[in-house]
Amino acid sequence: MRRPRIDLNADAGEGFDSAKLFSWISSASIACGGHAGDAASMRSALALCRASGVAAGAHPGYEDRARFGRVEYGAGAREIAALVARQIGALAAAAVEQGLSLAHWKPHGALYHRLSGDATAAAAAVAAVAALDPELPVIGFPGSALLAAASARRMPAIPEEFADRGYGADGILLPRGTAGALLGAESAAAQAVALARPGGAGVATLCVHSDSPGAATIARAVRQRLETAGFDVVAATAPARLPPIAELHVVGAAVVEGARVLLTRRGPAMSMPGKWEFPGGKVDAGEEPEAALAREAAEELALELEVGAHLGRGTALVDGRRIVLDVYRARRRGGELRLAEHDACGWFAAAELAALDWPEADLPILPLLAGALGGPERE
Repeated sequence: MRRPRIDLNADAGEGFDSAKLFSWISSASIACGGHAGDAASMRSALALCRASGVAAGAHPGYEDRARFGRVEYGAGAREIAALVARQIGALAAAAVEQGLSLAHWKPHGALYHRLSGDATAAAAAVAAVAALDPELPVIGFPGSALLAAASARRMPAIPEEFADRGYGADGILLPRGTAGALLGAESAAAQAVALARPGGAGVATLCVHSDSPGAATIARAVRQRLETAGFDVVAATAPARLPPIAELHVVGAAVVEGARVLLTRRGPAMSMPGKWEFPGGKVDAGEEPEAALAREAAEELALELEVGAHLGRGTALVDGRRIVLDVYRARRRGGELRLAEHDACGWFAAAELAALDWPEADLPILPLLAGALGGPERE
């Protein structure tokens, strides 16, 4: 007779030492730049998933790091949809680098509670995810508006309960900071078995928080108790591994003039070495400037250039390759152009700019850079 299965998930990449958790969990929900996390932490958590055989999921949250995404501030449904898509998209692109595909997504903190009860916001968030991947499962409270919205779109919905959090008599999680809200290892292990057993809460996954004191000890106790009780601890979903994707690095220079940005790029294997090239005259009808940049970059051969701190970054998948565009502010001085934040790229001679047809090079301000660029560079 087949043993019952249960998934054990934990959040990761939130700035806590969660590496030890990967020995005991079967799924990880990775912070993707909202309440916590950045490109480096996402790569690190994804690498741990790949090495440990743990399913990798996205953990989007309110973009409120000061309060760790645990305070509701009344975001509108459109704002929620945008941040969910933005954060999951960033992690999905990073996962491709590791040869992984995402197994699920699960909102964090206050966003989790908001989407559990707000049907409008939940529908907007699920629609945004469906535009990225219509088959990406979502983890949420049983009976929540979030799982209902996913089911309405025939997207997989995974009901979840919490091993390390206390519940009130009404079945709702006790607020953090109140007595009994956070459980220790033994209490969490006992609660996990009660929640997972047939006739219990009827859940598919149980959660342990990485920021709980002794999180790895709790996860170990929970897993061992579940296995002793006859459960196999396995991921609720098991996405296929992908072959590592080739990556193309492109460096861009942005010159701000009034309300416009003049954007160019350069690399050692350009079809016209030593000249600046603009995509302004090559944007197809209805094509976004970012897409034009990615398309043109894909036409070049192996552009590789080490880059440092950048002004803005955009990514796209084109023809099986991940295009990474790093953009720096540039200064003009006496006919020369210098990347102000990347001195290793050096000065570019006036001769390179002499043949430049600036009017034809105009591009709208890229949405990714609009906030960072601001006004013209002041010398």
